Amino acid sequence: MNLVILSGNLCAEWEERTTISGKIVVSNTIAVRDGKEKSQFIKIKAWESTAKLLLKYIEKGDKITLQGLFKTDVYEKDGKKNYFNYILVRGFEFGFKPSGKSAADIKEATDEEKEEAAAMFGEYE
Repeated sequence: MNLVILSGNLCAEWEERTTISGKIVVSNTIAVRDGKEKSQFIKIKAWESTAKLLLKYIEKGDKITLQGLFKTDVYEKDGKKNYFNYILVRGFEFGFKPSGKSAADIKEATDEEKEEAAAMFGEYE
């Protein structure tokens, strides 16, 4: 079973791209503590509806708990194979906002977004 669950803070603003076929993909890094002193910096990616929700609600510094799949992309450069590991985000939960922000700063989801979230993650509240 390939299932990863991580909880940490988003390290930067989202890097957003659109593929030739028009699909949206976002990428970022999440800082996950592995003790009192050290953190692991793990690359994450999300596609389409998950990407849109992350762009809208999660910002640099925000706490997030995500679940997804461990993936490896392989590409060739100068005749050498290179491997790129990341987590493909399939679902997420909001964590706390950094100081200076409150829950009121989070935009209310539209009915359409609530239906989309319910289809992806189950019940939406």
